[in-house]
Amino acid sequence: MLKNVFLKMGRELQNPSLKNPETQDFTLQVQRAAWAVYITGFGIQMASVLMSMIFSGVFEKYPKLRLVIGESGIGWIPYVLEHMDLEWEDQFKDLTLTMKPSEYFDRNFWVTFEDDEEGIATRHAIGVTNLLWGNDYPHHDSIWPNSRPILDDILADVPDDEREAMVWGNVVDLYDIDPDSLPAMA
Repeated sequence: MLKNVFLKMGRELQNPSLKNPETQDFTLQVQRAAWAVYITGFGIQMASVLMSMIFSGVFEKYPKLRLVIGESGIGWIPYVLEHMDLEWEDQFKDLTLTMKPSEYFDRNFWVTFEDDEEGIATRHAIGVTNLLWGNDYPHHDSIWPNSRPILDDILADVPDDEREAMVWGNVVDLYDIDPDSLPAMA
């Protein structure tokens, strides 16, 4: 039924229709809007993954499991962590968790950012040691080749030790990389 509404709207607006198996008969405009929702809401989708993994007890059973959530921004994380803790304290202490949900995040999760100013502003609520910078190359929405100017802008007010940790130090620690094996910075 909803599909028919979209098709009627497309005909009335005289938009072209693109046929493919997933969105067959939807107009190009409707398909673009659906893609915009998907891309914009990727962090929301990752919030569900984060909550599901923590509340289901995965990290209680596998405490050494480490997970990196990438390409979803970081500004949403403080809200989700705060509310996970509140809901756990209020009504879900019967789950198999032995510590606050945010403590599992702190121990078991790392998240990437590209040019997320709101996320950088809330970095202490997330945990500076849980943040990894990435530029999403070669995707079309990558900040490459402007990575350095963008980083300089969004990290302008960030202390050098935190900047170093987020840009490369946390990756070195997470993956146990010998810093002396890395090429010299340009």
